[in-house]
Amino acid sequence: MATLTTGTAHADPVLPGSAAFTPAERARAGTVGLVTGDKVLVSPTGKFAFLPGEGREDVGYVAYTEDAEQHVIPRDALPLLRRGVLDESLFNVTGLVRDGFGDGGSLPLIVQDDGGSMSASSLDGVTVVRNLESIDAKAVEVPPEEAVGFWAGLTPKAGALSPGLTHVWLDGKVEVLLDESVPQVGAPDAWAAGYTGSGVTTAILDTGYDPTHPDLAGKVAEAVDFTRTSPGAIDGHGHGTHVASTVAGSGAASDGRYKGVAPDASLIVGKVLNDSGSGSQSGIIAGMEWAAEQGAAVVNMSLGSGPTDGTSPMDRAVNEISEATGTLFVIAAGNDGCVACVTSPSTADAALSVGSVTKSDDLSGFSSQGPRVGDYAVKPDIAAPGSAITAARATGTALGEPEGDFYTTASGTSMATPHVTGAVAILKQAHPDWTAERLKAALMGSATGLDGLSVYQQGAGRLDVSTAISAAVTPSTGSLSFGNFAHPHDQTPVGKTVTYTNASGAAVALTMSVTGGNSGLFTLDKTAVTVPAGGTAEVTVTANPSADQTVGAQSAVLAATGGGGTVRTAVGANLEAEKFDITIDATAREGGTVDALFGGWFDLDSGEGESFHEADDITVRLPAGRYELLGYVATEATGEVTAFATDVIITDAGQTVVWDARKGRRDDVNLDPKDERLDIGTLRLSAMNVTENWYHSFNWWLDDTVKAYTVPSATMLGKYFTYQFQAQYVSPDGSANPYRYNVSYPTAGKIPAGTVRTVRNSALQRDDETYHSQGTAITGYRQDYSADDGGVTEAVEQVLPGKATVYFTPGAWVSELYVGDFDGGATEVASSLSTKIRGRTAHPVWNKAPLGATSYGSRFADDIHIGAALFDDASRGVLSDSYLVATGTSVLSLNGEELVANEDPCDVNTALATGASGTATLTCTATRSVDWSPLGTTSSARWTFATVPPPADEGADLPLNSVALGSASVVNGYAPATAMQFVTLDAFAYGEGYAGTRRLTFEVSYDDGVTWKRIIVHRTGDHATASLKHPAGATFVSTRLSLVDNAGNTATVTTIRSYGLK
Repeated sequence: MATLTTGTAHADPVLPGSAAFTPAERARAGTVGLVTGDKVLVSPTGKFAFLPGEGREDVGYVAYTEDAEQHVIPRDALPLLRRGVLDESLFNVTGLVRDGFGDGGSLPLIVQDDGGSMSASSLDGVTVVRNLESIDAKAVEVPPEEAVGFWAGLTPKAGALSPGLTHVWLDGKVEVLLDESVPQVGAPDAWAAGYTGSGVTTAILDTGYDPTHPDLAGKVAEAVDFTRTSPGAIDGHGHGTHVASTVAGSGAASDGRYKGVAPDASLIVGKVLNDSGSGSQSGIIAGMEWAAEQGAAVVNMSLGSGPTDGTSPMDRAVNEISEATGTLFVIAAGNDGCVACVTSPSTADAALSVGSVTKSDDLSGFSSQGPRVGDYAVKPDIAAPGSAITAARATGTALGEPEGDFYTTASGTSMATPHVTGAVAILKQAHPDWTAERLKAALMGSATGLDGLSVYQQGAGRLDVSTAISAAVTPSTGSLSFGNFAHPHDQTPVGKTVTYTNASGAAVALTMSVTGGNSGLFTLDKTAVTVPAGGTAEVTVTANPSADQTVGAQSAVLAATGGGGTVRTAVGANLEAEKFDITIDATAREGGTVDALFGGWFDLDSGEGESFHEADDITVRLPAGRYELLGYVATEATGEVTAFATDVIITDAGQTVVWDARKGRRDDVNLDPKDERLDIGTLRLSAMNVTENWYHSFNWWLDDTVKAYTVPSATMLGKYFTYQFQAQYVSPDGSANPYRYNVSYPTAGKIPAGTVRTVRNSALQRDDETYHSQGTAITGYRQDYSADDGGVTEAVEQVLPGKATVYFTPGAWVSELYVGDFDGGATEVASSLSTKIRGRTAHPVWNKAPLGATSYGSRFADDIHIGAALFDDASRGVLSDSYLVATGTSVLSLNGEELVANEDPCDVNTALATGASGTATLTCTATRSVDWSPLGTTSSARWTFATVPPPADEGADLPLNSVALGSASVVNGYAPATAMQFVTLDAFAYGEGYAGTRRLTFEVSYDDGVTWKRIIVHRTGDHATASLKHPAGATFVSTRLSLVDNAGNTATVTTIRSYGLK
């Protein structure tokens, strides 16, 4: 039986949209390769299409949304996730796209082994990037075409890794942590005492350094690049140079004003982050190993990823290298500014984790706070100044707020960390025989406590290196973490001991006290000790959780006062809030076993929740409140899956929820052809709260080997609960041609009793679809999903050119077509939203030239969002977005003042000045070069439009106008070269209300835009026609369409090679 503790899950509701995507949605698109060899296509609408790897068509998947992140997990990966040997971030599709792994390229992994003969290099299809000896692992890359074979070798037996392999992680993204400091931490006093870091090798693992900066001249003994981007480890970002000079800069360019904390320390630099400020976990681990091998006493790491419990690959490396070499790693705590969000690798036990305070010793608003996620350990360990820090500026970089050529001011725990690193160098010079553990404890013990801040905000206190070098007595540890005491806090008291060492020649009497935390929670075994000269003394702190029932994170400080100073030790414990065991007792259908219990729970009021995927009953601990439990009980051998939904109201006792699949009834569809085959489908359980802005969904994959059942529920307490059976049925041979059926049966408010529906063609809409190529025959992918579906569907192959007959149940449906390179990630996506009507026949057309541009935009308050499909096809109602395959620019101005200039092909998100109004101008360019089309090589567009603030709490569509150019004679991208061609022109705008057409002009070019010819148009209202006689020898037609509406808004779009001639 598994036990889960509470977590959080907030998600944006997935609501029906329109055919026009928002730019924010566009940014999430991509092709994600999973470690299993399957792929997930992420469309510009934010929807997900699953593509099984070769030979994996019958494996299936589950999907869920948590913390606004969509997870898609092939079913054969679930046992490995349950065992904790596979990193769940490998299946977080939203996170993979966000971190740059949505380009369809090789997947970077860290594969750990047990130190025997088997390692990742023994697996087929991998390229070993680097050895990570500190954690017995290898960083590897798996090309997408090798992923299926790699997975088969990784998991030769179902539910287990290959013998000798112990763990697989995503080699995830790590970034710089950006959001009168040197005197503030006591460095001048240390200098006066003769301690400047001289003789201490200090490593900077960051974005590199600027070797030409005067403050770093002669400072760097060695520099190595671990990003494979800059052999000289040159800093093109600015972060590493700023950090390095804070540690050991000479201040030469400022007459000593901006001297570093340890100006005589010897630096070595590892460039582990690229010039965009990001790098890989394996690259950082390799840099850590190198720095220790070079003899670095201290390593500065002003970088981080996400919060962890101290067991990530980077955390493990910090602990292993520290223990093996004595190197101390000083690491930024993170800049998320929230509780329990200290980031890895500063979460490692051995790391000296650094939070940030201002120059007036207030907590910096961005500084991440503890306790450590998972086990409630005290983190960060110490604080230092990190707000508005001025240090060296790398040549040509724009980090922070530049102050002349040589300096810039920046904020972040990145800036606080090098103050502590410099202090370590000073302390190491004073005590060259001290271990990393003792250096860490000494700095924490000598820190200055800041009033009003807990140990989870400041650690032991704000750095004071002056006190550290003069302290006679040092503690064995800087913090005591007692972890979590589960409710009802009746555990046996726990004691932890601090040993004090006196390095002086005289005994030191210490008065002991512990302050903070619940009354009676922390007690001492003695109130005074004397530490003999050159000797030690011990004090034990006992945590008694039953002494006081006040719940939450408890912060305290153990103070040892005497000998002219105070030695501080941070003390922490968490008293769990009142919680109760909620157990799901799962029973399989007759004759089966529970192979999978998949779903999740969430709080109906806050939206907080967590997913689960177990192979047995499960228990979660929850406080009093109203909850919804959604999920599935599945038996693999029989292919049976049953959906459940249960409301639970907790007052003062635990409960057992019975999910008995034997009570389920079959949920299915029988269609007209009788011999149709269920190709793909999903069961979806979802709930949302529009007001509170959270959404949860749990999907189970269906095919013709899976039988779906439901156990009817009562009406659910939460608003917008939906159970949905959605499926696609195809021809008996398993192909999507000559026909396929898309059916969707959502039920609001409850799970219905299962039913086998008989559906006739007469009750459906029939779409006779035509697919054009753009000159080259290709195979794309099509997916359809009901507009109220918030889950994942599976895409089917579609040949272009080609035809298909598709049936739909009535309602709103979104249809999408993907074309492109699905291994390289360069895909173009066409999307259409339409309402299907019983008994109607429609004739949708896809991917048809002439190509043009369609724009869309909105304003909410003063926020502007604009996008455009700059190589849109000729089909009204279908929007073809080339955002992923094109490069280009966008420039937005208001009343002649430039507001935005970026290198995105028509993508603008910005905030105007409060209440701003006037005439806006948007100019865009785009270029594409794709294997599947010689058309649409470049596009440029210019729109002018009026904008005013919309009514309060309402949004408004922007009057961005478009002209659709159509021609029946253009087939598969080409029109007859010698025949008279007739074209249509239709002016329109997406959204509410087009002002009507005042003027419409049409020009063509046969030399890729060098010269232009104006064509006479015959217009009636917003519709016009024209005829073209093409010159001999012409091969492509470029077009320029210009429009002025009745309100004075304008649009001019130029498309080079809009279509071809044959």
